[in-house]
Amino acid sequence: WNQELKLPVYVPSGAQKIFVSVWDSDNVKDTIVGTINPLKFSDIKAKAALHQWYHIYGGPIMDRFGEMDPASHSQDALKQMNRHPAKASAYRGSILLSFEVDKNEGLMRK
Repeated sequence: WNQELKLPVYVPSGAQKIFVSVWDSDNVKDTIVGTINPLKFSDIKAKAALHQWYHIYGGPIMDRFGEMDPASHSQDALKQMNRHPAKASAYRGSILLSFEVDKNEGLMRK
């Protein structure tokens, strides 16, 4: 699928990092699949990142019954790995993303 999502950020911003997570969507339960390494907002302000591949990392994949190998990780460890790619043990794929700052100084609030 080809999706475009624009998120306005007012500057100055208290946020210093941008986190992008990938979730699955099904009839049973929406769960997080993995996360890309955090991006620095200051880097994106300085130079746009157009059409770059980012790797998604998460915890080990469970079987169709929602079970992991008993020798594998706990549910808490799995959640940590899915939200923090530096702690992850599994590569989950890649995603093509673009980030840029649109400096529309002519916009006014009503």
